Amino acid sequence: MLLAAFVALAAFRLVRYLKAGAAARRRPQAAIPASGGMLTPTADSNVAAQSPLAPEDSPGRYRGALASALVFTAANVLLWLTLFGVPALAGVPVIWRLVAGIFANFYLVQLAGAVGRRLRSRAHRSAHSQTGSPFL
Repeated sequence: MLLAAFVALAAFRLVRYLKAGAAARRRPQAAIPASGGMLTPTADSNVAAQSPLAPEDSPGRYRGALASALVFTAANVLLWLTLFGVPALAGVPVIWRLVAGIFANFYLVQLAGAVGRRLRSRAHRSAHSQTGSPFL
């Protein structure tokens, strides 16, 4: 009886929402400016536009990515060998070791990303320090 009431309530709400959606399509929508209410920047002829999709030309970019991949891979190998290779953990059920490994990977991704960013920023600073400018 209670299950039938829940199914009827769900069907009633579904029909009501479908009717409301169809009615919203028929009435005119409020006009929102294309800029989303923000002022659009004016075009400056002196500044060359750079595509946000273009790869940045920063020194150490590939070294940072390679360091991130190496740290992540090495930490994962060490993690999984520890979880499944240490005899003291043999008594722990496999599912719990898998869950621990997966949750540890969330932290390993952050660690590897931080290592890559740090290496890129260090390379970026050293490249700019060769210009002799005290502000870069």
